Amino acid sequence: MLYNAAQQFCKACIAADWRRLLMTRKNAIRLIGLERYQVGEEMKRKYEAGASIRALADEAGRSYGGVYRLLQDAGAAFRRPGVAKRKGFP
Repeated sequence: MLYNAAQQFCKACIAADWRRLLMTRKNAIRLIGLERYQVGEEMKRKYEAGASIRALADEAGRSYGGVYRLLQDAGAAFRRPGVAKRKGFP
């Protein structure tokens, strides 16, 4: 009986670790539908206000490419690389 309780506890720990793994940067939860649209629009607003893609990625816990794709899907007008630094944006 004790073995079964320990086994169930280990299964719960593994499930918790798996959920935590899904929240890490490299394995961010997939955005679909309305949530993807809303996140893309919010990132587009911040990007057009002067935030860099790298800063948005760090803030959201997503990869650079993932944020780039969200911005692309949201219809953001991309700046040339380094323009934000020359104009004095953060």
